[in-house]
Amino acid sequence: MKLFFKILTLFLLTISFLSFQTVLSQNIYQMNNAQVDDCYGFFTDSQAGDDPNCPECYDHNENYTFTICVPDGDTIVMDFINFQTEAVFDTIRFFDGPDTNSVQIGPTHSGTTLPGQIIALSGCLTIHFGSDASVAADGWFAEWYTILAPPDTPAIDIPAVFDCETEILILQLDVPVLCDSVLPQWINVNGPSNSGVVSANAINCTDGLTTEIQISLQPSLDLNGSYTIDLTTFYLDVCDSLHILSSDAEFDVINCPLEVEVFTDLETICEGECIEVWAEVFGGIPASYVYDWNISVPAGNGVYTYCPTESEWITLTVSDTGGSAPGSDSVWITVISNPVTQDDTGFCQSEAAVTLSASPAGGVWFGPGITDSIGIFDPNTAGGGIHSIIYELNNCRDTLIIDILGIEAGPPQAACPGTDSFQLSGALPAAGTWTGPNVTPDGIFDPSTSGSFDVFFNYDTCTAVKTVSVENLSVQPSDTICVSDSTYILTATPFGGIWSGTGIINPLFGVIDLQALSSGAYEYIYSANGCADTLSLNLQFTDAGSNFTVCPHQGNFFMPAANPPGGTWSGNGIVDNNTGEFNPFYNNGNNFNSNVIYTVDGCSDTVLVRGRNTGVGIDSLFFCLSDSIMPLNAANTQRVPGGGSWSGNGVQFGPPRFNPALAGPGIHTIYYTANSCVDSFTAIVYPQADFQFPTAFCSNINSVDLNNYAPSGSWYGPGVFPPGSDSFSPQNAGAGVHTLYFVSETGNCPDSTQITVVSPQTPDILLDNSYCFIDSEIAIFSNNNFVNSTGNGVLNNNFNPATAGPGTHTISWDYDDGTCQLNNQFNVTVLEPLSLEFFPADTSICFGDDVMVSVEISGGTGNYQQFWNNSSQQDTAYLFNELYSDYVSIMVADGCSEAINDSIFIEVYDEINLDFTTNDPLCYGKTGFAEVSASPASSYTYEWQTNPPVNQNRLEERVRNTYEVIVIDNVTNCQVNGSVYLPGYELVTARFMPNPSNDCVNLSNPSIEFIDISQGAVEGLWQWGDGRSKPYDPGDFHIHNYRDTGTYTVQLTVYNEGGCSDSYSLDVCVRATDVMFIPNAFSPAGMNNEWKVTAFGVNQFNLKIFNRWGEIIFESSDIKRGWDGTHDGYAVPMGGYPYLIEFLNPVSGSIEKRKGMIVLYR
Repeated sequence: MKLFFKILTLFLLTISFLSFQTVLSQNIYQMNNAQVDDCYGFFTDSQAGDDPNCPECYDHNENYTFTICVPDGDTIVMDFINFQTEAVFDTIRFFDGPDTNSVQIGPTHSGTTLPGQIIALSGCLTIHFGSDASVAADGWFAEWYTILAPPDTPAIDIPAVFDCETEILILQLDVPVLCDSVLPQWINVNGPSNSGVVSANAINCTDGLTTEIQISLQPSLDLNGSYTIDLTTFYLDVCDSLHILSSDAEFDVINCPLEVEVFTDLETICEGECIEVWAEVFGGIPASYVYDWNISVPAGNGVYTYCPTESEWITLTVSDTGGSAPGSDSVWITVISNPVTQDDTGFCQSEAAVTLSASPAGGVWFGPGITDSIGIFDPNTAGGGIHSIIYELNNCRDTLIIDILGIEAGPPQAACPGTDSFQLSGALPAAGTWTGPNVTPDGIFDPSTSGSFDVFFNYDTCTAVKTVSVENLSVQPSDTICVSDSTYILTATPFGGIWSGTGIINPLFGVIDLQALSSGAYEYIYSANGCADTLSLNLQFTDAGSNFTVCPHQGNFFMPAANPPGGTWSGNGIVDNNTGEFNPFYNNGNNFNSNVIYTVDGCSDTVLVRGRNTGVGIDSLFFCLSDSIMPLNAANTQRVPGGGSWSGNGVQFGPPRFNPALAGPGIHTIYYTANSCVDSFTAIVYPQADFQFPTAFCSNINSVDLNNYAPSGSWYGPGVFPPGSDSFSPQNAGAGVHTLYFVSETGNCPDSTQITVVSPQTPDILLDNSYCFIDSEIAIFSNNNFVNSTGNGVLNNNFNPATAGPGTHTISWDYDDGTCQLNNQFNVTVLEPLSLEFFPADTSICFGDDVMVSVEISGGTGNYQQFWNNSSQQDTAYLFNELYSDYVSIMVADGCSEAINDSIFIEVYDEINLDFTTNDPLCYGKTGFAEVSASPASSYTYEWQTNPPVNQNRLEERVRNTYEVIVIDNVTNCQVNGSVYLPGYELVTARFMPNPSNDCVNLSNPSIEFIDISQGAVEGLWQWGDGRSKPYDPGDFHIHNYRDTGTYTVQLTVYNEGGCSDSYSLDVCVRATDVMFIPNAFSPAGMNNEWKVTAFGVNQFNLKIFNRWGEIIFESSDIKRGWDGTHDGYAVPMGGYPYLIEFLNPVSGSIEKRKGMIVLYR
C-alpha cells in the first residue's frame, strides 16, 4: 500500500493534480549503483523487496550508492515528499560531492522523520543507502532540481575610434556565444549617422560558439560623433534554460567632413521684403563650430532676418577645431522690383465703372469693387467707404486707396393710379433730398398720374436715380409649370411691387426657390402701394440631373437616373430613348456639346453633356534643378478640362505640383488624366553644371580659361576678372579654397564650385636611415599627394624593407602637380632578416588527449617573442589539445624584424563513436538488452560497468535503467566511455479502496464506493463479483449497488500503454442488517478528535487497535470510549492502523467480528 500513502500524502499537502502530472513527466530513478546527470528528477527506493505483503518495499541487505553530477552545476537541492525506513538499522546518507569520500550533508537518516532539504553546493550529490537482513519498509519518494550560476554577459572589445565611411565592424567578445544566435535584428548601432545593421556573421565558430562577430552597416559611419553598439546574444545552459544577454560598447568617429545646408523661407522676394535664413550642420565637434556668413548676420546658427536689396548669393562656410574638412553651401536670392499704381482717388457710389491703371502693365487687380481682374472698378459694387485695392505683378504688390461717397436711391417702386401718396424708401444716407416729378424734397410721392417717373436722390455732390411706375397691376396668368431649374421668376407690371407666397426668396424680383417646394398648387400675391393682384401655379418637377463632362473616346454609358423615373431621352449621342444609352463617340472623337432632353408626363428638362478631349496646351517646360515647385494649374499648363489628375516623376499631390528636385535631372513625361482621357507635356530638368576641374591649380599660373572645364557661361568670384568672364587667375586668387559662382548659357541655372589653389611644396620625407627586415608598407612622404617615388622596395610612395631586401638602396622622387615640378633622391639601409629552426619530431595522440610542443630559435636581434597558434600570449612551449589532426604554428618576432612563421603536424586518432542497439520498451522489471558497436573499424575490448562486470558487447539487465560501458581500441590503445538506457514502460499498479471500509454493508444500503488509487494505468476492467463488470476509467470513483446479501470478490485489472498489466482484488460482503457503525478515518487536530464506534443494543464489546508491526496500541471493552490517536501518552504518526472488534450481536445472538483499517490524519 506504499503508493497509496504517497499519493494520499501529496493530496493532503494540497498539491494539485495538474502540478503532480507535470512533475511526473520528469525521469524517475530507483535506488541503485548508478550516476546520472539530469538537472531534475524523482528519486525513490529500489522497490526490489520480495515480501508479498509489501511488494513495493526495498530489499534486505541493500548497499547502494546513487550519484547525481550535473555538468557546470552549481547547487543541487533534494526535497523528500515521504520517508519510512526501519529506524536505526536501515539508513540513508548524503554527501556534497561525487562519491562517499565527500563531505557528508547533515546526519544519517532513518525511521519516519522526513529528512530536511538536502543542498549540495559542489554540483554533485551522492546518496548512500544500506539496509539490514530484518525489517524492510516503504522507503521514500523525493524530488531534486539544480540551480545553475547565471552566465557571464559578453563584454564587447572594439577600437575607441573608427574612420569616416566605415561599413564593416569586427566585435571581439570575452566569452563565447551561440553562433546561430548572431542575427542582425539583435544588433543596433545608434549614433548621428542612423546606420543600420544589414548583416551580422559569426566568424571563427568552434563547436557552435564564437567570440568574433562581423557586422555590415548601411549607411556607413559618415557623420562625426559618439556611437553605441547594443548586442543581444543567447546562452543555452546544460539544463536547457535559455538566457538572454545584453551587451553594449561605445566608439567615436571624428574625421568626417562637415555637411552644411543653408535654408531660406523664400528664394524670390519683392523689393523691400526680408527673408529668414538658417543652416543645418552635421559632423565634427558641434561645440566648436565656426560660422562664416557672407552677409550681415551674426556668426552663429540661429534663424536670422536678412533684407537683401538686390539679387545675390548667400553663402555659409563652417569649420571646427576637431580637424574635420570645412563645409559650405550657397542659396541664390532673387529680388523683384515692385509695380506702381495710379494716384489714390475717389468716386460717388452712383458713378459708372472705371478702368484703373498701373505700371508696368500685365498684372492683376483685386479688392472691393473689382469686377474684372484687368482693373474694372465699379463704385456701386464696392459700396461707400475707403477701400484698399491691390495690384499684383510677379507676386509683388502696390496698393491704391479709393474713397467712395456712399449714396443709394433704393430699389424701383410701383403704385396704382389714384392711390394715396407714399414715402419713397431705401435711400441712404438719411440726410439726402429728393427732386423730380410728383415728389417732395423729403420723398413723398403722389401717384395720381399714370406713367413712369425718374426721381433723384441728392447728397453732397452725388446723385442717385430711382424709377417709380404708376399704372394698374397685371400679373402673369395662372398656369401649370414644368419645373427643371432650381429657381423660377414671376412676372408682373409695373416693376417695383412686392411678391409674397411660399418659396419667395427675392420679393422685388419675384424669385421662387423651387428646391424648397414639391409638386402641387401654390398661390402668389403681387402688391404695390395701395393695390394687389393674385395668381396660382401648379408645379410639376422634372430633373434630368446636372451637366457633366465625358471623354469622346470612352465607351457607351447610360445617362444618370432622372426624376421622376419612367421618361424618355433624346438628343445627339442618345442611341436608346428608353434606357438613355449614350455614345460619346457620335462626333467621331471630336469635342462636342449635346443638349440631352429628358421628357416625362409632358415635362422636359435638359442636361448638357460636354465631350472634351483631355489636352495639355504646352509641349515642354524647362527647369533648373533648384527651381521652385510649380503648381500644375491651367495657367501654367493650359490643361483642359479641369478636375483631372497628374502623374509622373516629380509630381506631388494636394494640390498637384511639379517638383524639379524630386524629379531629378532629365527629360520627364508628365501625364494629365481627365474623364479617362490622357495628354502629357515634357518637363526638362537641367542638371547641375558638370564641372571637370582638376584637383588644384598651381599658384604660379597667371590665367586659366574656366570654360575649358565647364559648360559655357558667366563666372563670378575671387580671381575672376572681369566679373562675368571665363578668365580665372590662380596667381591673383592666391593659395586656398575659393568659391566661384556660375550661370550657364543653357537654362540660366545658377551653380557654384570650389577651386583649390596650391603652392609648390618640398616633400616632407618620413623614412629613417635604416630599417629592420620587415614586410611593411612605410609611407615615404608625410602629406603631399603630388609626389612620385621610385627605387627598390618602392610602390605607391610606400617603402617595403622586405621587398627591397638587405643592403643600401637609393630612392628617387619627383613632385609634379601639372605645373609645379621638383625632384631629388636619398639612401636607406635594410638590416638582415631573422631565421628559425623548428623541432621536435611528429607525434600522434588519442582523440581528446594533449601533447607539449617546443622550438629552438636563432637569428634576429635575440629579443625573441614567441606566439603560438595566433595567440597574443608569449610562451616557450605550446600544449596541443585539439580534437582533430592539425598543424601547430608559431610566430617568432624580435620587435623589429619581420616575424617568422612555421608549423608542425600533430596526428589525432579518429574519435571512437559508439552505436547502441537496445530492446523495444518492455514491462517494468523485465530484463532487456543493449548491444554496442564501435567505429571506425578496429579491434575493440568492451567493459560494462556492472556488478559483476560484463566483458562483451552485449548486456542483459533490467529495463528503465542507464548502464555505462568502456570501449578500448586494441590498435591505438585509445578508449571511450558511453552509456545507454534500456527502455521500458513505467510500473503499472492496480489498487483501490472500498468505502465504507467495514467488512460488510447493509442490504438496505448496498452501495459501495471504490476509490481508484492505481498508478500508470490507461485502461482495464472492473469485475464486481456479482456477474457484472465495467470498463476501467483512470482516476475515477466507482459506486456499485449490490442486489443481494453475500460475499463478493471485487477484482480490478489494469493495463498501461505497453500492454503491461496488474490485478488487485478484495472481498466485500452484503448482509441483511447491521447494528454497528465504524468510521474509517479521523483527525485528532480537527473536528473529530476521537475515533469511536457507534452500536445499537450491543452490551458485550471488545476493541483492539494495532500498529503496522502487529503491536496493540489501544484496547477497550467500553463501547463509549474512543481512541484519541495516542499510545503511552505520545501521538502516533499519521497513517493507517488496523483494528479488530468482537461483540455480541443482539439480532443474531452470536459473537461476531469486525476488522478494518483506520486512517489517521494530522
